[in-house]
Amino acid sequence: MSKLAFISMDVESFYDTMCIKKTNPSKDEKYSCASEISTFLNLLDKYNIKATFFVVADFLNEAQEFLKEALKKGHEIALHALTHVSMVDKSLDEFKSEITKAKELIKESLGVDVKGFRAPCFKINKEQLDSLKELGFLYDSSLFEVKDNRYHKLSSVIYNHDGFKEYKLCKKGIYPISGGAYLRIPPKFNVKRKLQKYIAKGEDYVFYVHPFEIYQGDFPKIKHLKFFEKSYLNRNRKEYLNRIEELFKMLIENGYEFKTMSENIDYDTQEK
Repeated sequence: MSKLAFISMDVESFYDTMCIKKTNPSKDEKYSCASEISTFLNLLDKYNIKATFFVVADFLNEAQEFLKEALKKGHEIALHALTHVSMVDKSLDEFKSEITKAKELIKESLGVDVKGFRAPCFKINKEQLDSLKELGFLYDSSLFEVKDNRYHKLSSVIYNHDGFKEYKLCKKGIYPISGGAYLRIPPKFNVKRKLQKYIAKGEDYVFYVHPFEIYQGDFPKIKHLKFFEKSYLNRNRKEYLNRIEELFKMLIENGYEFKTMSENIDYDTQEK
């Protein structure tokens, strides 16, 4: 049975990063990092990998041309909410209204009906998660743990409830290893060792990255950022694309098959 890898990007602006957002800075479009979508597409092309792009709808103006390029190359567009704020405390009606509007904006801008959702900050409550199927979604990828016993485990990352799939983010023990800062900030040796141990077990894998994390330039000065927030934004950022490429090579060498999440939606085998 194939070992599956699901590569994804959370398509959001540098200014959507939570530590930046709270400072309410004046925005300069050149720092939005939208062009890094194209940088990531070039890396995906190099290894013939198809990925899923979870898009914040209010970032469409800056990202549209790059997302159209992604669609032409056969990648999947999914939804990362209307705006990049945690929705976990919103009422169910507010959640449904915003998600419906976001879906419509992507349909108008890119001509696609999104099938998948990932919550900003990976935070979604049970009611909101349950409503996604009603709103026309086929899967979610917001959780690091699936604790709802209604979901049947199909593989190490894929769960099913009544035809609705959850693509869980990966952990090695208690340590997240699905991407983002979890793979960027720690020393390269520690990251590689954890990934090698996980991949050697032949478990399915979910990866995610943000456009700002592969930006090679220097960010504008943002006032009132704490030391750890500056470290989060900048640590190992300029080498991260190389780390991602090494991860891709590792997955390929270990016989992984790459799919978009919607390509795999009919997956219904028993747990591996």
